[in-house]
Amino acid sequence: MNRSLRLLPTVLGISAILASCGGGGSDGYAGLPPATAAALASIEEARNPPPAAVPDPATARPMQTTPYTFLLGNVDASGFDAFTTELTSPAFAGYLLDRIVFVDASARGQWRAIYQRKGQTARYDHRFVSTGAPLTLADFQAQGAEGYRLTPSGGTSPKNVFSKVTGEAIQYEYVDAIKVPLMAASPEELLRPLNDLGKLGYCGTQVRGAGLALVKETPSTARCVFELVTAKSGGSTGFVAEQNEQGAKGSVFVTSALVAEKLVNLYVRDEAQVSSFKFKAADVTTAARPNTFEQAAELMAILNREGATGARPWRSYDDGGRPYIVFMTAFDCRGLLC
Repeated sequence: MNRSLRLLPTVLGISAILASCGGGGSDGYAGLPPATAAALASIEEARNPPPAAVPDPATARPMQTTPYTFLLGNVDASGFDAFTTELTSPAFAGYLLDRIVFVDASARGQWRAIYQRKGQTARYDHRFVSTGAPLTLADFQAQGAEGYRLTPSGGTSPKNVFSKVTGEAIQYEYVDAIKVPLMAASPEELLRPLNDLGKLGYCGTQVRGAGLALVKETPSTARCVFELVTAKSGGSTGFVAEQNEQGAKGSVFVTSALVAEKLVNLYVRDEAQVSSFKFKAADVTTAARPNTFEQAAELMAILNREGATGARPWRSYDDGGRPYIVFMTAFDCRGLLC
């Protein structure tokens, strides 16, 4: 007799047992030898894997942020030479200019710089550019081609401060986008040229005189979309609430616009990454305009308290005579929108 035919009853017997037990799970193989049952169960599990477990929010990977550190300068920053000497000194090698505040610490008072450090940045290279006139698109292009960008408070008289991270091989390209203030007859008229550029990676913005320039980082994988949102009522409080609503979707406020005679806000979002933004208004009534070094120290404490959580000062406003600083925290973010 053919050996293959001798095996047929055994195979048919196993099939009959599977049919009578209904398959499905290790309990369906109870009538088989343990080794055979385990082997068949593993084959079935491979064919029909269990549904993926839903991550426990309590153990999910936390969203990544970058902490900020702030230092108060030691010299009277009203003297540009003294300011630039301090900015380029080893003690401030990893810091950018954040703002300059007036401290009435003597009969004539002093201006002091506040410096900002992002993460563990080791060092910046700085350029102090004087054009004798407002910066042009060509000025931004020339500096951006070598990796330099105008620092947040870089319009310090008499020169503009352009900075870059030492050794970083990133360039910046600028293009004129639209006139400021923004006005259009329809959303499409305003958004079409912006989104055409956004698809090419132009995500950042730079207000330049009466124009709004868009900025592209190279190399970059950014692909940005611009959107219009009806401005939320409620003054500054409503504005912060709107930032959080849009920030949760990865959108960042650019500027306000008048479209079809209706006030709207322009936002930008990078669709090449899944990031989000949180905004928080901090009451700085006793520290916003420091008149003593004690008040300046209080302001620094607020900045460093928020900075330790990954928040940086974004905007300021007054509400009922009380000054506030709005802090922005970027989560899982890279590139120009952060």
